[in-house]
Amino acid sequence: MGIPAALITQGRVKAVNYPASKYGIEVGLNWRYAKQLCPELIPLEPDPARSARAFSTLVEVVSELMPQVETIRPGMLWAPASAPAKWIGGEEDLRRTLIENLAEATGISAQIGICDGPLGAPWAAREERIVATQKVSAYLAEKPLKPLLKHAGFYTRQTEGLLSEWEDLGLIKCLDLQSLPVETLYNRYGPEGKKLWLLAKGMEIPNRLPKTKQTKIVEELSFETPVNNLETLLFATRPLAERFEKRNHHYGYLLERLKIIAVTPSGSQHEAYWSLYGPADTKAIIQRLRWQLEAWLQGQKILDFREGISTLILENPETDRGKENPPTLWGKDSNQDRQTAQAIRKTAELIGPERILKPKYVGGYDPRQAVLLEPMIARGTALQTGPGKTAFEIKTQKDRAKTMSEKPIFPKWPGSLKEIDGTWPALVYEPPIPVGIYSETETAVSINALGEFSQTPVKLKILPGEQALLGKEILGRSTLILPTELTPWLIWGQWWNPENNLYGPRAYLKIPRENQSDILLCYRKGKWTLEATYEN
Repeated sequence: MGIPAALITQGRVKAVNYPASKYGIEVGLNWRYAKQLCPELIPLEPDPARSARAFSTLVEVVSELMPQVETIRPGMLWAPASAPAKWIGGEEDLRRTLIENLAEATGISAQIGICDGPLGAPWAAREERIVATQKVSAYLAEKPLKPLLKHAGFYTRQTEGLLSEWEDLGLIKCLDLQSLPVETLYNRYGPEGKKLWLLAKGMEIPNRLPKTKQTKIVEELSFETPVNNLETLLFATRPLAERFEKRNHHYGYLLERLKIIAVTPSGSQHEAYWSLYGPADTKAIIQRLRWQLEAWLQGQKILDFREGISTLILENPETDRGKENPPTLWGKDSNQDRQTAQAIRKTAELIGPERILKPKYVGGYDPRQAVLLEPMIARGTALQTGPGKTAFEIKTQKDRAKTMSEKPIFPKWPGSLKEIDGTWPALVYEPPIPVGIYSETETAVSINALGEFSQTPVKLKILPGEQALLGKEILGRSTLILPTELTPWLIWGQWWNPENNLYGPRAYLKIPRENQSDILLCYRKGKWTLEATYEN
């Protein structure tokens, strides 16, 4: 309502409203110094219940006019404005209606702005203005990047390191980034550099997920007795958040939005969406859970939760749009390629590029023969350095395809192991892990020159040795019962070279495993080894 106020914790400013920010008061300032800057400043003590009540009401009021409301943090929301603005008569009418509705419901004067881009919209709200689409870039140009990122919730440890380096280079304002080619920032700083360039330009961060149908990631926690105590709920939900984070990480999903669902004993269901720009770890998930549970249990909907919560559900709503490709030994690029390339560049600058090896597909009958390791940069190669140049270049699969368009990247090898089901293993073990294949009578099973088993294989055992522990970890046990109807794949290889143990006559056996990664075995010179695992 135009009165400068600040939330004070342990003698320092923890939050500040817009009227107070006009006096130069920022988060982290000493209270006494802030009072000197603005003698009329009103100090407020932390009141979680008050914040939760106001926040819960704010979400409900905005949701009545605007769909797809997402919470950045308590007290800050964003939502698409174009469709509601057309329906209500214009952006100014939408803004005025929201202000009036919020003032009537909560008694506070909300700061509302309309602007394209996740960086411009929060700052436009802080300044209570509407920015035309064609003027967003100019609106952000003269503003320092750091306070914009902090205000919008994009300021992370990784971002802090980049901004510190950029400040030394004189890149402080959004205009400084806007004037640079995005390729330059991407080549030097990877996806994070490109993301900050897009934000500084006032653009949306594009969805990095390919549109493929995938299984949803959902974790659920049910209580035998409904719970309505906040601290009890938070204590019980830590394992839920940990499981949820691990599942997203295991499947390679990006966790940028979090959907929280609460079910009451009567069967009513309440849900909320939260943005997770930054480290989406267990701590961040629990923090959003705390904020949302405070809003539900202490806010305007307190009567809806008087019986407590019987079930809590966490969901990643982005998984219906796809996931990152699983890492493979070779083949098509995964979404991790670019981050890996950036890390390789930095490592090469420390130890020398000739000491970094890269896999090269040369073709062959089996995964060990088909890929060779070669230096990424040959010894003696002249490396160019200087402004705008990197020490060396790492080409992506797309770049390589351009230079190799006249010949196939992956030549065909008739009779190769890949013909079993059209795929190569994802992980090859070096050296291979010794195992034994046995019949029902505990007799060792071998394969003859015709590719036939000496006896019906029944079980696989990890043999004692240095790699026994790794083998048990891969299988999850020391003994594995084999499925029936297994067929070996015979490869004669270099039969004329008896000294060549790896590429001589051998046979392969792919073992399917339900709900686990398939494994690949090799029979060579009378011995069995565990060669590789597949990505299921």
